[in-house]
Amino acid sequence: RKMETIGNDGSGWGVRARCDMGKGRHALAAPANGNATKPIPDDAQLRADYADAMGVLHGRKLEGKPEALIQQALKIDPRNVKALMLAGTVAFNRKDFARAAKDWEQARANLPPDIDPEMTQQLVAAIEEAQRHLGGGQGMVSANTEYT
Repeated sequence: RKMETIGNDGSGWGVRARCDMGKGRHALAAPANGNATKPIPDDAQLRADYADAMGVLHGRKLEGKPEALIQQALKIDPRNVKALMLAGTVAFNRKDFARAAKDWEQARANLPPDIDPEMTQQLVAAIEEAQRHLGGGQGMVSANTEYT
């Protein structure tokens, strides 16, 4: 109810959306992200977060509106890590392994220095999986291309 009183405060809606995602309340996170992007249309991270919430809400499917949001985020900031990771997942699921590897490599190159090492390992494994599908890797461990 308190959030309803903030109206067009995109930052407030963004905080609400991140909290809801963190607590697994995807049905609330998606519209909160939508409310956040209306007053702040040029924020790549908000758009990537919105795509993520929509994808999770729709059974981990990124086709349709989530994919459009990912592309909008990358148009705003081509180095946005979350958008690149999601774009790589879209490409991988379409069996465009070269594109997936490229997107994930770009995400890896832009990871902040204080990132959780497990996230880096998962990203490296995903890159190796895409490369394996291209014939560029041998004996690589299969990556999980789902996201949370």
